[in-house]
Amino acid sequence: MAGTDNSIVVELGASIKRSVSKNHLANCQPSATAVLAPKQRRILSRWLSARYFRAAFPDAFVNRLNDTGVDKRFKRIVEKAQSHVSGIYFDLDRDEAQDCEREDPDDLYVLSIYLVHPVEPDPEVARKEAEVARALIEALFEERCKENGRWRWVRLEGCYVVATTEMTLEMVEQMRKWHLDYISQAKAPEGPVVDGDKAA
Repeated sequence: MAGTDNSIVVELGASIKRSVSKNHLANCQPSATAVLAPKQRRILSRWLSARYFRAAFPDAFVNRLNDTGVDKRFKRIVEKAQSHVSGIYFDLDRDEAQDCEREDPDDLYVLSIYLVHPVEPDPEVARKEAEVARALIEALFEERCKENGRWRWVRLEGCYVVATTEMTLEMVEQMRKWHLDYISQAKAPEGPVVDGDKAA
């Protein structure tokens, strides 16, 4: 934190919850010296928005990702690329049937994924690493969501790599941001905080 000569280290864990009585806080006052620097405020803002304003997906879609093994493998791919991917957006059924619960495995969810990479400090390196992630994601869906050459459960229509400068507000508003809970915001590349999520 800025404002003092001594750093204050704070760890925020969304899954670690404790109840605190209001009586214990009654005599407490906000610190006059511990002030978050602008970068730290942006990190906190992103962490809070990712945790409490989450994009909603149909349960059937989420279950299909889990049951096929796509979910865990997708997370591992993204985790390896996190230094070069500043945002992941899902366009599910072109957002026309976002809340549709499908039962028949041949009644496919159609998914497009956008991997957004930063343009600083080195856009070429970031794009190259994001392209590696894109190829792995495409191979993952081909392996896990096809039987005898036919799509089942979820059809990946496309996986695209775009720079933050190419991602328009209109694109953000038409899609849902996908969050990986356990990736630290401290590790993630800093980028613009665009509230394009459609909260549940």
